[in-house]
Parts: sequence; C-alpha cells; structure tokens
Amino acid sequence: MRPVKFDDMLSFSFLSRPTFSPDRSKIAYVVSQADLDRDGYTSCLWLCDVKSRVCRQLTFSGSEKFFCWNEAGTELVFASARGGEAKGTTAFYALPLDGGEARKLFSVPAAANAIA
Repeated sequence: MRPVKFDDMLSFSFLSRPTFSPDRSKIAYVVSQADLDRDGYTSCLWLCDVKSRVCRQLTFSGSEKFFCWNEAGTELVFASARGGEAKGTTAFYALPLDGGEARKLFSVPAAANAIA
C-alpha cells in the first residue's frame, strides 16, 4: 500500500449534514470535493431514497453548503452563490423534489452559514 499523495485529495468526496425528510423516507446531504482550480471546495446537494437506496445529485453549481427541508418534505431550502449576489450577501432558494428548477426565495445582507 502506498502513502497518500497530495493529488489523492482531489479524488475524495466528503459527505456532510445528512438530514431525514419529515416523513423519514429520504435523506438529503451535502457532497464536497476539493477543487484545485478554485483553491477550495465545491459542494452540491444530493438526495437518497431510504427504501430503494437510490441516490441522485440535485444541484450542480458547486456552491450549496447547507439546507433544510420545508415542513411538507416536498422541497429543500438552501443557500447558494448561483445568482451573482453581492459579496457578503446570502441568497436562499427552494428546490421542489418532484422536478423543476430552484426558485429564489430571498436574500439577506449577511454571510450565513446555517438555516433552520
């Protein structure tokens, strides 16, 4: 077995924030990967069906780091830098899980790091 090399880190995926839907039938989570070009990490939202164990990627912009479920469990609300907001502003979006594009809900003039 060889020692871990610097470039190995670029192939690792890091899972975080696993959260059950209100009915506990799905789990949403964040997958992050190192990005050498950005000198940082990209993070996207994923969804896993508990019964079938089928997982699928929900977002692709690479800037989603935290989220919460809506009360009905039909949408994920998340923060993203996808809209070109001003520095220090956080934009929040809602993504319907039955298909469709995320829609912008609101922005706050602060850098947020959680939502509940």
